[in-house]
Amino acid sequence: MVEKHEGTEERVHTFDQAWEGLRAAGPQELTTTQGRVFVAKATIITVGRRKGQRIILGKRRDQRVILYSRDGRECGRCYECCWEYSTNCKGTRLGEYSRAIDAWTGSTAATARLTRDELLDLIEENGGPTGLDLTGKDLGRLNIGMQWLADELEERGLAGADKLPPWVYWDAVTQSPMGVNLEGAILKAARIAYADLEGACLRVADLEGANLYHAKLQGAILVRANLQHARFEGADLQRAEMMEANLREASLVQANLQHAALTWANLQGARLEHASLQDVDLLDVSNLQGYTSFGRDWRGPT
Repeated sequence: MVEKHEGTEERVHTFDQAWEGLRAAGPQELTTTQGRVFVAKATIITVGRRKGQRIILGKRRDQRVILYSRDGRECGRCYECCWEYSTNCKGTRLGEYSRAIDAWTGSTAATARLTRDELLDLIEENGGPTGLDLTGKDLGRLNIGMQWLADELEERGLAGADKLPPWVYWDAVTQSPMGVNLEGAILKAARIAYADLEGACLRVADLEGANLYHAKLQGAILVRANLQHARFEGADLQRAEMMEANLREASLVQANLQHAALTWANLQGARLEHASLQDVDLLDVSNLQGYTSFGRDWRGPT
């Protein structure tokens, strides 16, 4: 009898890297070393705790999964806990498919993760963030939030708008540095999961298809940004300014949008189930029809 999670297998890449790469690239047709052709797709599914024949909906949660299929029929699911085993949670043998995904992940240019210093150097070399092409780059888990910025500027002895490097966003209203400056940058399909971007300026940036899974974006400026198909699952967007942003078919599942400003934003087809939407500003939101759900936390502006 085949047991779940049999046979530990060493992988070069993490489940995060494999899932994020597939999510950005879309379904991929690959071939295992045994010559089997299959399709791999990264997605998110909602699972619940089962009691007898009933699913307890209050215990639902979203999980990332890589689906494997052959000849149009699903042949297995790989969750994060299954990634480094030859069998999954159900005892299905998936080792050869996961090995093929691991090899594919290593062949994609997007897997090279940018360090913080590399990102700042690129902004300086470009003369500022506008037009800087970071398509497909991995900025995952980078700490470039407000606290880091304050400490960095203090260490460098920098103060005042006239002395700041181009990667600093200077708020003219508060007359103080607020976060990293990525205004107008091209971040299509970039991996920004778990990054700290508190207070960052991403005004008119192109983030189409970007992965911001569980990113910290409190107080971030996303005015007129292209966020179509972007994934903000579990992201913290408290007080974020997203006026006139294009959020068409974006996923904001379980995101924290408390006190965020979405005035004149395009939310057509956006997913908002189980998002925290207390006191969010939805004044004159366009194309609101077609959203999936506001979830149970919707209260509207006070």
